[in-house]
Order: sequence, then C-alpha cells, then structure tokens
Amino acid sequence: MGRNAGHLALGIGKAAGATLTIIPEEFGDQLVTLDDISAIIEGSIFKRRRQDRAYGVAVVAEGVVSRMRPDEVERHFAENVGYDPHGHLRLEDLPLGMVIRRHLQTRLTQQGHSVKLTDVTLGYTLRCAPPIPFDIDYTRTLGFGAVRFLLSPAPSPALQDGALIAQIGGRISPIPFSDITDAATGRIRVRQIDIGSEHYDVARRYMIRLEPSDFTDAEELAALARIAGMEPEAFANQYGPAAGSGGGMDD
Repeated sequence: MGRNAGHLALGIGKAAGATLTIIPEEFGDQLVTLDDISAIIEGSIFKRRRQDRAYGVAVVAEGVVSRMRPDEVERHFAENVGYDPHGHLRLEDLPLGMVIRRHLQTRLTQQGHSVKLTDVTLGYTLRCAPPIPFDIDYTRTLGFGAVRFLLSPAPSPALQDGALIAQIGGRISPIPFSDITDAATGRIRVRQIDIGSEHYDVARRYMIRLEPSDFTDAEELAALARIAGMEPEAFANQYGPAAGSGGGMDD
C-alpha cells in the first residue's frame, strides 16, 4: 500500500526483517519496467543462494507501479487498468503480486532455475490490525493536542482555519495547512522517503540484494554468476543496473 511513497512497505520490511524491500522512491524520476523490478528480486535470490539460503521474503510497495512506464502498465495489467474520479490508477485493482510472481517464474524457468514463488497481497485489511502500545501512546498525545487546539484561541493567523497536529521533539506542535499543501493544487504534498537518509540507509543495509561491491569483487562476481548459470560479464551486464537502484549502500 502507498500510491506514491513507500513508508508503509519500508517500515514493514524493516520491522519484519524481510530479505528485500522495493519502494518507488529508489527509482527517482526514472521510469522502469517489470524486467527491472524482476532483476532486483532475482539478484536477491542469487545472493541468498550464495549465502546458502534458498528462501526469502520480498516486500514490494504498490507505488512501484507509479514508476513503471505507461506502456508497461497497459501491457501487464491491461484487463485491470481503471482510474478513479481524479484520473489516478486504481492501484488496488492491479494484481501486482501475481504479475510479478508470474513474470519472475517465467524468467527464472527460462534461465534453468527451479524456484517456488508465492505472492501475498497486504491490502486495506492491514489497517484493521489492533494498535500496539506505541500507537496508543502516540495517538493519545495527538488527540489531547487536537482537542486543546480546538478549545484554545488560534496562536497565530496562519492557524486560524485549522492545523495538522504533530509531535515534534516531544512537544505537540500545530502545523499550518499552508505549510503542507501544494499552493497550485491545494492538495497535501506527498512526503517521500529520502533515500539518502539514515532511516533508509539502515533498512537498506539489512537487505540482501545486489550492491556495487558485488561487481567490483571479481571472486564474488564469479560466484554469483556461477549460481545464476551465467558468465561473469553477462551477469554484470544483466544485473549490474539492479545494484544501482536506491543508490547502493556500500561503504
């Protein structure tokens, strides 16, 4: 879940210790194909096998569809493409997990690999999970702040018409809507994950996925290519771009 941002997917992957998490922000402004996404997952599979682990979990944010080329979306989701009243793709109608699984299965089979893949979609039912103690603590503070704000005189003209109640540095802080909306559209600006932040860096370091160092270390490259059933040069040509997704987190 997450139309344009990968906060929820990254949080789930990070907390659950998933092998790999793919979010739309790691592609920047680049439009990608289903092959590009599949190559990242395949690289993770080969790297896990290099570590004698023949299993893993990949979390893919639905927002990656927003980074796919329009022709790719039409080609792979032709029967399911629909738009909401605002002209946005109805992502909940796109069987992303199934499409990725089938595409991966085909690619891996063609390369001579026998891999069992299973897709699971976490949809809106995820929001029905009971709150954890952190949620209760956090929202109780926000609720208190919201009621206090409504019952008190506006602290500034910018807050006269309402505010977003936030907790910053342990203090309840009303944020003017003008600070978080797009002046041209009047809509709330989407808060993207900064892939240069420590928040993403930590998550990335715990992932098992191809990194630039895998291609500069001749021994490692040869081992990964052998597992993939390819020559090192061919492996580097096919999977090298996947190591650059998200910037790579090598020291």
